Amino acid sequence: MRLQANRYRSLPVRRTYIPKADGRQRPLGNPALEDKIVQGAVAQVLNAIYEADFLDCSHGFRPARSPHGALRTVHAAIMGERVNWVVDADIRDFFGQVDHLWLERMVEHQIADRRILRLIRLWLRARVMEDGVHQYREGHPAGFGNQPALGQHLSALRTGFVGAAMVKAQARGDVRLVRFAPDYLLLFEHQADAQQMLIVAAEILPRSATTQTRRM
Repeated sequence: MRLQANRYRSLPVRRTYIPKADGRQRPLGNPALEDKIVQGAVAQVLNAIYEADFLDCSHGFRPARSPHGALRTVHAAIMGERVNWVVDADIRDFFGQVDHLWLERMVEHQIADRRILRLIRLWLRARVMEDGVHQYREGHPAGFGNQPALGQHLSALRTGFVGAAMVKAQARGDVRLVRFAPDYLLLFEHQADAQQMLIVAAEILPRSATTQTRRM
């Protein structure tokens, strides 16, 4: 009822931390139950709109897609195609560095419903509660019900940057891109193409991107 009457307000998000493999701590946001329900409903709307934008190489948080599907694609390419070099790319602290204003403007390009835009602004501006203290935050902590939908759209834009880099690099051999959320694998036939991709990607992708080349 409060949502229909435009009286809904997001509650502070309880923040906890989970350990990562490299020893760092990953912040995890735990919204209130009411916020989870509303965020889940909005996520269904966003997913229906954004699904048309995704390329077949995108496997993260999509209907009938999973990490296993991405791994199967990579395995099939390595075993059956001319793949000798792999460029592994990752957007470091992907959600923690999201600019709220930029994200809102990006969403407005495809979402015209002011009610949904208002809800997204509320969630982005919600305070976090850590050790009983309320504070404002940057980024978009993991755990939000609408995070996969927003993250997929953001990382789909990153895929566009990667594609632009691939075109600019002008690979002479076979190239394949496989993506799961903010993580990418670029599969190359020739070492020179992989190295050129690293040079071009450094110019196009954000500084937070980390890349490395591996030989198969």
